[in-house]
Amino acid sequence: MDTLFLLAFYLCMNVITDVKELKTYNYMHLGFFLLNLYFIHLFQLSYQSYFLVIGTALLLGIILEAARKLSPGDTKMFMVVSGYLFVGFPFISSLFIPIIFVGTYLICSALISLILLGLAYLKKIRGQEHIEIHIGTFHLEWKKRAGGQNTWSVPASPAILLATILFIALSV
Repeated sequence: MDTLFLLAFYLCMNVITDVKELKTYNYMHLGFFLLNLYFIHLFQLSYQSYFLVIGTALLLGIILEAARKLSPGDTKMFMVVSGYLFVGFPFISSLFIPIIFVGTYLICSALISLILLGLAYLKKIRGQEHIEIHIGTFHLEWKKRAGGQNTWSVPASPAILLATILFIALSV
């Protein structure tokens, strides 16, 4: 259970930095990855199963990066979160943890995109501003009537946090 509190701290810190600065820090990913390795040793879990989880999460993250759905920092978050989920739920098959987690992430990110699209549509109906949303890249763009243009990139870390919460809730 302590590992899940550390996972919550890790995710919250990444959400904060990702929302504020649109980036996550490698030292945080590495530190929590190494701490996760310590838990694997402490709880005497299989290193082979652990690296299968990490490798599968990496592969899925690279596929999503190639499809321009994720950034490298988000792939690192997939790996770390999948590792902590492996420690927290060792009774779930190693291969299914990252697959179910990434699938849950895709559902959560689609829901967030639909909510953003709905909000953009409501603003457009009110005539406040012209808004375009590129759902595939989680990129929100709007143009003010005065001619100025603003661009927002919506970070993936909130969807990763939501996916982790759903994964844990459904696994308990």
